[in-house]
Amino acid sequence: MKNITDETVNKFRLYLYEEEKSENTIEKYMRDIRFFRKWLGTRRADKTAVLEYKKELCGRYAPKSVNSVLSSLNALFVYMDRYDLKIKTLKIQRRIFADKEKELTKAEYERLLTAAKDKQTLALLDALVDWQKEDKLFENQQLFKTPIVRNGKKATVGYQPEIWKTWE
Repeated sequence: MKNITDETVNKFRLYLYEEEKSENTIEKYMRDIRFFRKWLGTRRADKTAVLEYKKELCGRYAPKSVNSVLSSLNALFVYMDRYDLKIKTLKIQRRIFADKEKELTKAEYERLLTAAKDKQTLALLDALVDWQKEDKLFENQQLFKTPIVRNGKKATVGYQPEIWKTWE
């Protein structure tokens, strides 16, 4: 069974370079592989070891970070023709609703709607039926030209330094 040698890693680095990966990407892959090899120690790389490593990563890092590491390792395994070592990344569900403390108050929402009434926004919103307009505004908050500034559960709409000074 072929293990992950220094020679393999160096050839993989060259392969990434020839594939025109950015220097940052190459360094990230090398760092992820180095940590995996250190974690492996004297053990051989097999499916069980890779799954154990994935489990350990899940206990230490956020899902996106785990997937980033797994992506690096999977790229190496494909390069090595070790498709048997490839493992699935974590499924990450998108959050449909924001945390309660990040929700807008009714007053904030009304001020945002008022602030969003420029010509481009109105052109987009006019093409939608009423019930779609609010959804579209929340999906495309870049339409709002007025920023929301938050401090914990407090928030302002627009530039309001006099209020910000009162915040702790």
